[in-house]
Amino acid sequence: MGTLSYLVYEHDTLRLLAQEYFCPSELSVLSPLLEQHPYFCPYEHLYACYYYSSTLHEAIERARHLLLKAAEEGKWDQEIRPIRDALSRTRIKLRSLGLDVLTLHQMGYLLHCNVA
Repeated sequence: MGTLSYLVYEHDTLRLLAQEYFCPSELSVLSPLLEQHPYFCPYEHLYACYYYSSTLHEAIERARHLLLKAAEEGKWDQEIRPIRDALSRTRIKLRSLGLDVLTLHQMGYLLHCNVA
């Protein structure tokens, strides 16, 4: 459905603190981050989910190959830009839910919980 809700249980009552709707491109980067949590999500996982709607081994291997080729040709930034754009929009929405996406240089991204 594309909706992520922040719920808390207080004094025998379930309360909705925040809720955000994510469009398909935002979901394509959020889903692998949630799947990999609490570990980081490598670039090739995000790429495979964003472009192939899959995180199956074959899609990840294909994404890894394409990203390595792009890096060799000096086209890494151009290839990864749409994913970064989707992540930027996703980050804004996640902040209201007490979450953030941290960049791990040359590795990928990490979903981080800001709520104690």
